[in-house]
Amino acid sequence: MTGTSTALEVSLKGLVQGVGMRPMIYRLSQSNGLTGEVFNCGGEVTIRWFGERSAIQRALSELRDHPPLGAQIAGIATRDLSASGAPHKFAVCPSLSEKKAVQLMPDRALCERCLGELFDPANRRYHYPFTHCTECGPRYTMLETLPWDRANTSLAEFPLCKHCEAEYHNPADRRFHAEPIACPACGPAISYRSPAGDTFSIESAMTAAIAALNAGEIIALQGSGCFQLACKANDDLAVSRLRALKNRPHKPLAILCANLEQARSFAHISEAEAEALRSPAAPPPRSCRGSRGRRSCSEATRAWRWPPATGRPGADRMACGHARPPCLRHPST
Repeated sequence: MTGTSTALEVSLKGLVQGVGMRPMIYRLSQSNGLTGEVFNCGGEVTIRWFGERSAIQRALSELRDHPPLGAQIAGIATRDLSASGAPHKFAVCPSLSEKKAVQLMPDRALCERCLGELFDPANRRYHYPFTHCTECGPRYTMLETLPWDRANTSLAEFPLCKHCEAEYHNPADRRFHAEPIACPACGPAISYRSPAGDTFSIESAMTAAIAALNAGEIIALQGSGCFQLACKANDDLAVSRLRALKNRPHKPLAILCANLEQARSFAHISEAEAEALRSPAAPPPRSCRGSRGRRSCSEATRAWRWPPATGRPGADRMACGHARPPCLRHPST
């Protein structure tokens, strides 16, 4: 090492796990010629950089100014380290468990690239509902404890196949260290169980669920860590039954929409609400019905961005009530 070489430990506090922070720091270190390591520690992220002082400062400035999408760095603490015995490369290391005050990461809407894969017949994740990457997908609803590692999520019991394993360890892949990575070969699979006890799987499960919705039934959707109760939003009788079951006679229900254009066809959505729906959080804004609607603003609906799993009728518009149990070990059951 030269006379200008140094070592620095950086501790990041805030919403810094489950947002692609470690992969971003790996690439940042590579581009600045730094060696060292990064790892989750409790609810924080710790970096140990070795290299030219100017390169470390440049990387730190880039991290402050351009954090990963969705990250909220609440504090950065640094301390000098001994530069002796510097490693020859930079690595993403196993996490350490420490009890510290943490900020839990929220779920994030499906990103455009994962959405493209979902509807690409040539992609191995075509129509696979548990598709996501470091930039999107469930976080809070599938997390059992920190730090953010696969072993601490509801996908812990699903070992990666060789293709997902290769993506997970490839620094050039957007699924590099994506903890909830999965595909049809190694991840959970969808199934549908009728009231009569009949069980359907994969594509037949989706067909059976859509048929039930179109028949006016209420279905329970179990995802990576929570339940949703759903029915067709334009079926007054089904919506009334859902309200009765939920003991929710007046409070608005979420309306699941294929896109913003569809949401605007039955509700007035302001530009601020539209911007929120386009964001990674995609929160369900409370919106007034349009002039053609039969309900008043006091009985407003909520529009929620929801990419339909297929293009079949009935899959793109549902009324939904929510129940959030603890994260479940088997999302497919």
